[in-house]
Amino acid sequence: MKIVAGKTIWKYQIIMDRIVEFTIPENAKVLSVGTQHGLGAFWVMFDPNKPKKPFKYTVIPTGGKVPPNMEYKGTFQLDAGKFIGHLFTSRG
Repeated sequence: MKIVAGKTIWKYQIIMDRIVEFTIPENAKVLSVGTQHGLGAFWVMFDPNKPKKPFKYTVIPTGGKVPPNMEYKGTFQLDAGKFIGHLFTSRG
């Protein structure tokens, strides 16, 4: 893997049941979706010195409706597989 100067990796805990919006540098890339300590999380790489733009995400359970203009990023399991969530993101 190529190491890119100026970029860092950040972890965000997944908040369930709603669309979450915050600002994040414009070059952000979701690297992975998973769990840590029994909670959903996703890891994002970006250059923190870049301008920030709006970023939205939501979790859709299996069988749930996907909001328009959202892009799939990954799937995670909670409670020994009793809940399967799919992370979707959008910009703007």
